Amino acid sequence: MKKVILKQNGIEIGSAIVEDEKSQEMADIYADNYKGEEYSIEVIDLSQDYDFLLAECIKNRMSEYPSPEDFMNAFFDGGDLAVQELQSKRLLIKSKYPKPVKE
Repeated sequence: MKKVILKQNGIEIGSAIVEDEKSQEMADIYADNYKGEEYSIEVIDLSQDYDFLLAECIKNRMSEYPSPEDFMNAFFDGGDLAVQELQSKRLLIKSKYPKPVKE
C-alpha cells in the first residue's frame, strides 16, 4: 500500500491510500488537478509503516472475531467447552493476522 499526499506550500491538504500499482495513477490525478509551484505530491510506501500495519491487523482481526453475542451465548449457555472453542477461534485469527513488529 502507498499513501499519495498532496501538499500546498508544504502543508498536507489531501491524501489517498491506494494499492501499489495505483499510486502513480493517483499521483498523476493530483498533478493534473493541482498545478503550480505551491503544490507538491509525495508518495510514501506504507508496507513498512508500523501504525498502518497495526491498524490493518486490528481491522482484519475484528472482522473475523466472534461477536459479543457469540461470547455471551457461549459463556452463559454453552459452558466451558463453548468458551474454549471461542478462545481457540480467536487464537487462530490472531495467528492468521499477527501483529507487526516494531523495528
